[in-house]
Amino acid sequence: MNLILILLVLILIVVTGWKVYRFFTDGRIVDTDEFFKQRTVTIFYKTGKIQIGNKSYEVNQVTGIATNTVTDRNGRNAYHVTIELDDIRNPVHKIGVHGGLKTAEQFSQRICVALRKAGGPSFK
Repeated sequence: MNLILILLVLILIVVTGWKVYRFFTDGRIVDTDEFFKQRTVTIFYKTGKIQIGNKSYEVNQVTGIATNTVTDRNGRNAYHVTIELDDIRNPVHKIGVHGGLKTAEQFSQRICVALRKAGGPSFK
């Protein structure tokens, strides 16, 4: 019984640590000659691909980008960037953003710049 309790506590510590790590590093921006990465979005300049989570698409499949605010019942705002794709199975991808509306808008603009740099569509 004690062994099970110890294992459960260890799992809880690891999961909590992982969530804290992701919270503080998720918004980190990486921009090299090869790719742009922020949150779960990676845009590869030379190959013209965008990866959202574990799914990969051609940059010319992106049909829209928007910044959205959702207010819950308690009046708290949540911000996310929506990437629309020319894909019948997964046409809309929502990426949550911590840090407010300005942070979400900056993330959206960075995606637009990186898409153009990769040969994709131009969004303003």
